[in-house]
Amino acid sequence: MPQYQVFAFCEECKQPHPAGVWMMMENPNLGYKSVAEVYSGDKLPMTVLMVKNNRLKCPNSGKKFTQTNDNQIFLIACAN
Repeated sequence: MPQYQVFAFCEECKQPHPAGVWMMMENPNLGYKSVAEVYSGDKLPMTVLMVKNNRLKCPNSGKKFTQTNDNQIFLIACAN
């Protein structure tokens, strides 16, 4: 089953950063998709909710940020 890393877009530095969590998904062809694209109208998995409900640290600015916009949280396929 393919593994995906979760990234969140930082408004401070305008770049996506790893959220430190991974997900296993049955769809091997997602590549780089937003959570909004993947789960359109579906209930979000606990891993994504955890990202939305916690503060992340921007490695560029050192500031903490939250990202609750499903269009700004991404799943990126991990290399096998």
